[in-house]
Amino acid sequence: RACVESVAENMTDGVLATLFWAACGLLLFGLPGAAACAALHRAANVLDAMWGKRNDTYRDFGTAAARLDDLLNAVPARLSLPCTALAALFVPGVRAGQALVIGWRDRYAHESPNSAWSEAAFAGALRLRLGGPAIYGDLIVEHPWLGIGTPQATERHILLAVRLMRATVALSAVVLSLVSWGVLRG
Repeated sequence: RACVESVAENMTDGVLATLFWAACGLLLFGLPGAAACAALHRAANVLDAMWGKRNDTYRDFGTAAARLDDLLNAVPARLSLPCTALAALFVPGVRAGQALVIGWRDRYAHESPNSAWSEAAFAGALRLRLGGPAIYGDLIVEHPWLGIGTPQATERHILLAVRLMRATVALSAVVLSLVSWGVLRG
């Protein structure tokens, strides 16, 4: 289950958001802007991953990094839901309609303002329940549940999640390219 959640969330954080900001940079400032905006997003995401969790030493820096990452991922996370549902049409073994229905229903069922958008879509597409209780060392954290399927993810679910992630990234790249090309052509 954690692997499927990671694939879904990192699809948005690690790929879709960077593509989105590269497209924005391209439209605003050309190729140098695409590279700069993509690098800005990657830097914010890495800073959040490294220092975003609060501790006494890096509380202010970590909080600032986490909020910047939340801000930069807000639009791409929301675009991940329809892109995932549309991409699911091309992945045998997943349910596109449920990706959209469950994704929309559970889009806010997460501590992060952005994570549930893609995770809930994956939960629906794969007929899984994601989230729920998680163990971090000796600590048990009760996360909200996403989806209505089984919480018992299998190797098959992981393989389908990777296929769905690849299809979603490919579709998103095509859409962002076509939109950028259309805007640049005038």
